[in-house]
Amino acid sequence: MKNLGRNRAFVTLTVADLFETIGTSLFNIILLTYARTFAQANLMVSLVSVATVLPGIFGMLTGRLADSQTNKRGWLAGLKFFQAALYLVLAQLITEKQVGLLLIIIVINLCSDVLGMLSGSLRMPLLQAKVASELQEEALGINQGIGVLMQTMGQALGVSLLAATGDYRLAGYLNAITFLIAGLVLLSGYETLKLPSATVTVTSTFRQLLRQVR
Repeated sequence: MKNLGRNRAFVTLTVADLFETIGTSLFNIILLTYARTFAQANLMVSLVSVATVLPGIFGMLTGRLADSQTNKRGWLAGLKFFQAALYLVLAQLITEKQVGLLLIIIVINLCSDVLGMLSGSLRMPLLQAKVASELQEEALGINQGIGVLMQTMGQALGVSLLAATGDYRLAGYLNAITFLIAGLVLLSGYETLKLPSATVTVTSTFRQLLRQVR
């Protein structure tokens, strides 16, 4: 544990993942609550629920895309800022109770969740490269434990925030802030995440990849 604490790359990736997980879990519970306020509550909640699990379908595609990127640290940091921008847009839309706007909000949240899966696929090679092989199992266990804890805290924070303020826009802004902090953390340790130059060869065609997904 002490050795991992001294590993700047591990600390950077773990702290960034902490804030990202809070943001993701926070807004998923907020979105479910928001959907319940509509006249067609059952249908809207069902759509939100489906959109929450849908990103898992894209796991192979996001993993393949992550493998093909040589500048994984750049992509990882850039995605956090892009996700922050998505939630800033979402915060402007969530003020009006319109079905059309809710559908757009669901799509934005879905896109952010898919980008979160891509981030996870980018993060794993960085951890493997920067953490000694004998410590990798411990590092993964710590990350998974923190992820479970932060999901619970994020949901509790979302419910508490909504109960205290009733302000969905504020929740969107808070979510954007969590991703912004994650991006800044990655930038602060950007140099420690540098990987050795390597040539990436993509052997599978897109058609072969679709067959694997099917």
